[in-house]
Amino acid sequence: MNEINAIAHKVLQEAMRLKTPLLSFVAVVALLIYFPFSLRGDGTALGQSKLILLYSTMLLFTLLSIQTVYLGILSFTQEIKHKQFFLVDAKPVARWKFLLGKLWGLAVLNFILLLILGTIIYVSIYLFGYMNTSDKQQRQFENQFFTASDYIKPYFPEEAFEKDVDNRYRRLAAENNLQEGLGEQQIKEQIRGRLRQSLQHVPPGQGKIFIFTDFPDWLRKSKQQIRIRYKIYSPNSMYGFRIKTNWIIGSYTKYSFSSETKVGEFAEISAPSDAIDPQGNLQISYVNKHQQAGSVFFPIEDGIEALYPQSIFLVNYAKFLLLMFFVLNFLAALSLFFATFLSFPVATLSTFFVFILGILMDFLRQLSVRGANLIAEERDSFLSFLYQKYYNLLDILVPNFSDFLAFDHITTGRYIDWIIMSQGFVFLILIDCGLLFAFGSYIFFRREVAKPLL
Repeated sequence: MNEINAIAHKVLQEAMRLKTPLLSFVAVVALLIYFPFSLRGDGTALGQSKLILLYSTMLLFTLLSIQTVYLGILSFTQEIKHKQFFLVDAKPVARWKFLLGKLWGLAVLNFILLLILGTIIYVSIYLFGYMNTSDKQQRQFENQFFTASDYIKPYFPEEAFEKDVDNRYRRLAAENNLQEGLGEQQIKEQIRGRLRQSLQHVPPGQGKIFIFTDFPDWLRKSKQQIRIRYKIYSPNSMYGFRIKTNWIIGSYTKYSFSSETKVGEFAEISAPSDAIDPQGNLQISYVNKHQQAGSVFFPIEDGIEALYPQSIFLVNYAKFLLLMFFVLNFLAALSLFFATFLSFPVATLSTFFVFILGILMDFLRQLSVRGANLIAEERDSFLSFLYQKYYNLLDILVPNFSDFLAFDHITTGRYIDWIIMSQGFVFLILIDCGLLFAFGSYIFFRREVAKPLL
């Protein structure tokens, strides 16, 4: 263990000599001073705080990612290139210990910087939220920003929906109105899309009821506030047009709200937790009384959700930084893996290529589904099969960083549960880092690094 700690200590010394931690510190602090004067958001102090938190944490992750890749590959490839490694007390070192020492040094450096810079960001946001704000704004900060809330999507009867899709398909088949050239599953997918779209729309003068289920038992009597977060679109209105909304929250104890909401932007209303009925369900009714807006609709994925307090912001923020630490350790292991058999520029490009793939994995997933459907429409089922298998393999080899980088959770106040934390530790640290370390150690063990003397 002494050899591993000595190598890790040398990595930290190299980082101090290259001044990369100082650069990260100065950049984060300087932009934290600049952001309050440049970022405006929706014009409110709460919206501005969310933007400052988002951009500062994204900046922190970007700087630490670049630093991790740069230090990991540079320190490794330079010593391999010159065939020498200096320690004060020189002893034979196993190659796996050499690799593990590098990884351990990068992990310690990232942990220290995340702890220091993450604390600076937290203190800055906290002071900004409570300085020069009224009592009402401070309560808003407390409820919507400094509270981590779990969320529930509205209940959707999947079985009844699929039964309706099957009935509509059989009706089209009986009437001989099926579209030529498409299989049964493709036609059913079209029916699902049209049916979901019709369920989303609310014509003028009509209403829509959302049912939220499975609230915890303690919440109803806790006197906490339930936040309803929603987004509305209107085909007849431009983005940013204000729609008058009318809500009734609760079925036994009812609360009425009227407000104006911008088209395409998230908005929130809140009500006391006693609006939940004794069975743990919450009914929310929306009535479209804005004739000028025409029909409105709620997006399927993120149209509306109910949020309730689950933890404090500080605990949620610590989980967020820990998930970022897991991703940075994966980048450290990946950079050292490539450095065992590639030169500095090639290893750097290879690491960032995998990193960018991981950032774009959600987009690539959507692209793979659309591409497979497009090929299937051209009646080339084998090519569609290969297309799907290729992206499935890519999904296995490259981790989806958006599953672990919880920027949307921390800025919207969503609770980061322990399932995400355990998945990050198991998949990124135990499996991915473990495999990269094992393969890297084997490659490094087989590589000739001795310097011949003539």
